Amino acid sequence: MTAPDEDARPDTSSTAQARLLAFIAHELRTPVTVAVGTLSMLESGRFDPLPPPQLHVVEMAMRSVAGVRAMADDMSLVARVARGEWPLHASAVAFDDIIADVAASLHESNPGTTPGIPSDASSATAVVDRGAMVRAVTALATFVMREASASAVTLRIVREPAHDWLVVSSPGPATAPLALDLADVDPSTSGNGFALHAAAALLALHGLRAVRLDTAPDTAAAAIAFPR
Repeated sequence: MTAPDEDARPDTSSTAQARLLAFIAHELRTPVTVAVGTLSMLESGRFDPLPPPQLHVVEMAMRSVAGVRAMADDMSLVARVARGEWPLHASAVAFDDIIADVAASLHESNPGTTPGIPSDASSATAVVDRGAMVRAVTALATFVMREASASAVTLRIVREPAHDWLVVSSPGPATAPLALDLADVDPSTSGNGFALHAAAALLALHGLRAVRLDTAPDTAAAAIAFPR
């Protein structure tokens, strides 16, 4: 008796979701690429130089299209993780290096961002995929800054007997207590595109999760507990 064709097997809910996300991401890329090309030509003045007010509108449109492109990339990432197609290259990585990479990534995407890194940052390490972890923590940093309506973010390590906590807070250090039973960061929080879904998927590959800390009204914070 021959095995059934894999493509003919009924989709599980997770497989069906992964297929849908991959399809949407693929379909988004073509119009986004066209929009980016057209807006870039307008911005460069290739046809006719635009007056400042119109150029400002084009720049706003480019930022919006860049957000859609990032969302398509995040959807594709989540689909690949769900289908077991995202390889992890785990090794012992210093938290200091992760924090430095996140700070560089934030500054590259928005030079106006001010990352705060305490001088007493720990030299502890975790066995993780460095690139995946940096991408996940960068998404969390962007999330807390948006929640706090701030352009500054602080990244620090809190060492406890059983865990090393990576805490991301905005605009300054969070004083909220750390606990494993805190609620997860909601990936569907409005205004974050699909970035938090991607972060949650990458963390889950490591057996990790991001929790949201209870902070003052003008501060937002999230944290990841790494077992020691």
